[in-house]
Amino acid sequence: MYETTHIEEYKALRKEIVARVQFMHQTINFSIFLQTILLTVGYFLYLRGYDIILFVLFVPIFLNFLTFNYQSNQMSLEAIAKYIHESLNERAKTAAKEDVVWEWERYFANHKAYYRFEAFFKVLPLIFPNIIPVALLVMRISLDPWELVLLIFDFVLLLIMIENFRYKLRRVK
Repeated sequence: MYETTHIEEYKALRKEIVARVQFMHQTINFSIFLQTILLTVGYFLYLRGYDIILFVLFVPIFLNFLTFNYQSNQMSLEAIAKYIHESLNERAKTAAKEDVVWEWERYFANHKAYYRFEAFFKVLPLIFPNIIPVALLVMRISLDPWELVLLIFDFVLLLIMIENFRYKLRRVK
């Protein structure tokens, strides 16, 4: 009975990983959809003669909520994978008494090195809106005090996002 517990725990954690990965992909897709809508609204506001600087400065704030959600799920996903690999793997392998159970892990370990650069492009829709405050500074657009406060807040969110993605760089072996 104790041996099957490890297998059941392994299966449950694998299901959680799949659910988190699906949610993360949905987050990216929703971010792309939301950016398209915000870009369209901003374009029509601009055509009607509205000052869109304030609108543009709010875009990274809204989209960073999705980014932070993505990052939180990514950290949880990696913690689960680390637990499986470092703690549960050996116990479940002993309980299964079959090496065939681990074929996917072996395959993916050999295969994943080819997708590191592609993984960066996957999160570009989450990173892209944070370029807005940088673009406004480069274009030297004059800002009202309220807009300046939002610009500073956008930069703070950008730094938090960078720090959250940097955690991955510190763990690379």
